[in-house]
Amino acid sequence: MLTELLQHRETGARKTCVPRTGNAGIEADIRSWSESDFLEYCEAKYVAFNPAPRSTIALSYNCDGTLLASTHGDHTVKITSCDGESVTKSLTGHRRTPWVVRFHPRERYILASGSLDHEVRLWNAETGECLRKYTFGKPIASLSFHYERDVLAIACGHKLYMWDYKQQGSKPEIVLKTRRSMRAVHFHPHGLPVVLTAEVMDPSETRHLPVTLTDQGPFCGVGKSNAGVASEDDPSSVTTSTMWMERPVVEPEEMMDATNPGSGSLPVLPPSMVPLGWEVPFPSAVRPVVNLPGVAPPPSDAGQSNDPEPGQGAQLAAATYNSLWNIIGEDQPPRVWLRIWSFNSHKHANYLEGDKLLLSIQDAVLCSEMGVDFSRCGRYLAATMACRAHMQSSFQAGFLREIPVSMDWSPDHQNQRLVGTTRDQQSQISMPIAERVVFEVRIIAMDGLDFGKTLKAKRIRAAHCLTSVQFSPTGEHILLAYGKKHSSLLRSLVAQQNSLIPLHTIMEIARTADMMVTQALPSTDDEINAAAFHPCPGGGLAYGTKEGKLRFVLANRKRFSPFHEVHKIRSPAPPSEQSLRDFSDLRLMMHRTYLSSQSQANAS
Repeated sequence: MLTELLQHRETGARKTCVPRTGNAGIEADIRSWSESDFLEYCEAKYVAFNPAPRSTIALSYNCDGTLLASTHGDHTVKITSCDGESVTKSLTGHRRTPWVVRFHPRERYILASGSLDHEVRLWNAETGECLRKYTFGKPIASLSFHYERDVLAIACGHKLYMWDYKQQGSKPEIVLKTRRSMRAVHFHPHGLPVVLTAEVMDPSETRHLPVTLTDQGPFCGVGKSNAGVASEDDPSSVTTSTMWMERPVVEPEEMMDATNPGSGSLPVLPPSMVPLGWEVPFPSAVRPVVNLPGVAPPPSDAGQSNDPEPGQGAQLAAATYNSLWNIIGEDQPPRVWLRIWSFNSHKHANYLEGDKLLLSIQDAVLCSEMGVDFSRCGRYLAATMACRAHMQSSFQAGFLREIPVSMDWSPDHQNQRLVGTTRDQQSQISMPIAERVVFEVRIIAMDGLDFGKTLKAKRIRAAHCLTSVQFSPTGEHILLAYGKKHSSLLRSLVAQQNSLIPLHTIMEIARTADMMVTQALPSTDDEINAAAFHPCPGGGLAYGTKEGKLRFVLANRKRFSPFHEVHKIRSPAPPSEQSLRDFSDLRLMMHRTYLSSQSQANAS
């Protein structure tokens, strides 16, 4: 109890990124420890809704982290206490599903919700009263409160509105008209005179995309690991923030070898944020089976053969065929045009014209308004971007050999065709593919001489499933949440009794110092629509699912009890011999599925 009180006293409610210099370094160390401690020792709990809603669409913490607002498919906005994880209010009045919700950044009980019924409502979360409402002509895509002024930004259809909501009789003023629909609007977290907008755009041709920064792994803007990348994001012109440069990079704790506890020779998985059973990792997800140029082939397992066993041919063909067509038919992630505008909060109704445009980012990826985020200190912006990368020739050949049926496919619409044929014919390439589209989460500087430059980058899987990209309160971690159980996100099989159940990664926590994933959250059922960190370091996080669930992931406080034995990583009992035999039979099919999942990048 004393430790918790001291921690709360030292961290308080401040949510800004604090450099480790001078006296501020002590506070930064405490905040950093609090956040790292939470990520290392987690427990999770679902909120009990009665009745259970159909879906959870959006969520938002209030400024002090005591309340969480969430919107649901039953047309309600529910207010949940973060202390007791219980619903305190259910706000009704919307005629259709509220698509977005936002708490005020300074007033703990004021929030706004925007719905598919074209209506924006302002609420008092303490009393449940609707303070004001206004009907627009289109569904509401995004909302944002200004930190200092009583101004609410509303993205609706092809227009951006500013509303002085506390002034009696005031109406929203149009400040921007766009050619395509608006997807998001965000004010600067500390009220600096800028506003971010996101407008839908058609995907650019591959040759016009920025060059990838992550061909050799995560890009950190330091050293020569990515030397030779020729683009406007030249690493030599990027300097890294003091916050990331001075903090020591601490490698994750020793991870349990999920396939053979006690042996360090086999692949390992990022630690799960919640306890799991005995995991059998998806082999190809951590060890590729296709030989790439300059990469040594992985050692083959003793006694394992890459040839199908008798009787498995038809089953493997069907699985590969289904996986491949799921990938090829997948909708590409929606592209948006991000723009940073100069904004005068004293004259909030002034039109945003061309001379006020400070930064333009094309071909960003945005599946929801929570897919782009300012850091709490306001000095960084996290966004997902489409980039171009070279296609590995041996990967093309390996991929084509896995196509089991006749098909014509043009992934880039540039007269580049892949022709797959039946088993009795030979797959061939009518014209080689030179480039492919990959997707990266990039951290972009928002101040100083580096304004607009990429400081960090990490290549991601399943960009079309990425529903949330959020900075942690200290800025030392970044959250990536996924809204679909995509084949590329298959993490492992978990042994339960005599069966193996597939686990998909639904959330990843990456360290901003080196953009490496340090924790992951797998699930058999959940698909995340929205996720967010608690505003205070160590306060946890929350996410809502397509099935209507709301889940808190919190620090495990039970470990402070003298009667609680703490084990960071506990090795559960191994599965039965039958489960291991079943897993051995599935290895070849999983290898084939891996090839199909990796071809998603080609389909771009």
